[in-house]
Amino acid sequence: MNNYICPPKLRQKLLLAGLSVWELFIILSLLIFNLVLHNFMAALFYPTLVAAFFVRIFDGKSLKDLFLIVLRYHTTPQMFTSHHTLKGNRYEKKRTS
Repeated sequence: MNNYICPPKLRQKLLLAGLSVWELFIILSLLIFNLVLHNFMAALFYPTLVAAFFVRIFDGKSLKDLFLIVLRYHTTPQMFTSHHTLKGNRYEKKRTS
């Protein structure tokens, strides 16, 4: 039994409805900014678009994470190994003179 003076570090991000605190802050700031400007369609559209992009629905990954995985896959150079064939059977006895 381990006794901690303070609890151990969390192993995952603190999420509220699949969003981190900073992502919620961005969504709420977009909503308030567009409501102050009396742009009600943008106040509904932009926060919804950002929430759909950041919410973690695919096995703990968001659309942003999946996009970055695909982008990293297609932009990093791929390493290929060369295959060398041996002449003859490698198990056959070598000739000794």
